[in-house]
Amino acid sequence: MKKTNKWMMLYSFSSLIFCIVTLAIIPIQTHASNENDFRVLVDVSGSMKKNDANNMRRPAIELLIRLAPENSLVGIWTFGQNVDMLVPHRRVSKNWRDFSSTQVDKIHSTALRTNIGLALEMAMSESLASSYEDNSDNQKVIVLLTDGVVDVSADSNINDDERIRILEKLLPQMQAAGLIIHTIALSSNADKDLLQQLSLATDGVYTLAEDADQLASVFLSAFDLSFPVNRIPINEEGFLIDKGIDEFTLLMMRGVEPYKLHLKTPSNVLLKKDTEQSNVSWFSSPAYDLITVSEPEAGYWIVNEGLTNQTRVSIVSDVALRLSDVANNIYPRSAMTIDAQLQALNHIIIDQNLIDLIGVDYRLITPNGHVISDTFLLLNKDKAHYQATLNDLSQRGSYELVVTAKADTFQRQQIKRFIVHDSFIADLSVDDESQAVSLDVKIKDPYLIGQQIDLTAAIQVANSVIVERSLSQKNNGSWEFTSTPLNAGDYSLHLQANAEDPLLTLNDFKLANMPFSIIEDRLTTTISDLPLPETETETETETETETETE
Repeated sequence: MKKTNKWMMLYSFSSLIFCIVTLAIIPIQTHASNENDFRVLVDVSGSMKKNDANNMRRPAIELLIRLAPENSLVGIWTFGQNVDMLVPHRRVSKNWRDFSSTQVDKIHSTALRTNIGLALEMAMSESLASSYEDNSDNQKVIVLLTDGVVDVSADSNINDDERIRILEKLLPQMQAAGLIIHTIALSSNADKDLLQQLSLATDGVYTLAEDADQLASVFLSAFDLSFPVNRIPINEEGFLIDKGIDEFTLLMMRGVEPYKLHLKTPSNVLLKKDTEQSNVSWFSSPAYDLITVSEPEAGYWIVNEGLTNQTRVSIVSDVALRLSDVANNIYPRSAMTIDAQLQALNHIIIDQNLIDLIGVDYRLITPNGHVISDTFLLLNKDKAHYQATLNDLSQRGSYELVVTAKADTFQRQQIKRFIVHDSFIADLSVDDESQAVSLDVKIKDPYLIGQQIDLTAAIQVANSVIVERSLSQKNNGSWEFTSTPLNAGDYSLHLQANAEDPLLTLNDFKLANMPFSIIEDRLTTTISDLPLPETETETETETETETETE
């Protein structure tokens, strides 16, 4: 039997290619997304005693229950070896909220096994109920929290088979049902690869929570992707409430430093946690404070202390800022167009006097922390419809887009986060018996599938190219390469992309540098998951040369 050393290499391989493509965004929805369908799966296996010793899952779930919009569909399940419905999958109402809050203390850490597949099946089965057929246009989301791997048996082969079943059977079914799966790993021991595949294949987001104290923030991020709410900006002291706001909710995440929170109304009335006022609801937990004020006084509200970059004020108002949809996961683009509208009662504003007073701007925070600020252009002077173009989305990682519409006494804000991923994935392996290296490359960016893109693979020793091969793309958007036998030594494999379509003119070619070593019958490597060097490639010939190294 051949002895093969193989590993999956998630190279930052789309640093190899940057397509000159402008991404146009789907038209703006004319209704709020408050009827979306949100399903939460919470791991209660015994390992949570260690990874969530203080059971921070409870306040995180409580936060979701309290923030869930009226009339949305929300359900919560716990799972270990079995799956139990913690909170019924029903439309949110006061009665649902009151009952759900009584269930939170039932979240435990005593279950055997981690039956991820069964949990997904139970959540997915809700899509098959006839009561949801009329809501096919509404987003359906599953949030999966786990600290482990697929564990349904003491037999590892059975666990492996179950993992394959999840990816090859359940995942296609969830895709067909239009489910978006956000995954949260509460341990570095969780099956990161499985969770990432589930999320990326359904336009969900994978997150690793470094510790349980982050759970409320992580759940909130997933919640925001499903229920985009209007907010108002916060400065170093407080926030401005206008007359058109029916209700606001202030969320203060607790940090390391304790604080004694109180609010001061525009008329200098002091509100504290124990203040009894009919229009104020104040909930406090070890992770956060949540204050809701209905029919708030217009003017400037002051927060005495505890403001951080995680503080937020969401609002309920007939006047709202709407953005065009942006996928949670995108791929490198030269530009992306975003539309924004100001709407009143779900209809675009056409009041010329109001349009003249309002400006719309944005801040785009890139993965390296750089902030790009600019304004939206008014497309039609008779309608509050604006547009902006975000340029050069080539940097891989998480972006945050903050869009604000404002006048002297009027502010509305929407925040959208998205991730730019690598366009390709490379699987490199070395057969120690034949001393040959093999490379499989697949397209991840759906836009590139079907495009004619050729790759050139070159094997180098030091700075000398010893093998160079032009690779032709297969019909399924993949490439393969196997070298002739190589002598023992240290090598690196480089790739360069070429496109025939002029619309896919490649900009800033970069090398994918994959080092490997052959030492007789085994392979050693220093490859890491770090992004590849952004060294520009030199022009290489397409002739094949093979030179034996000693």
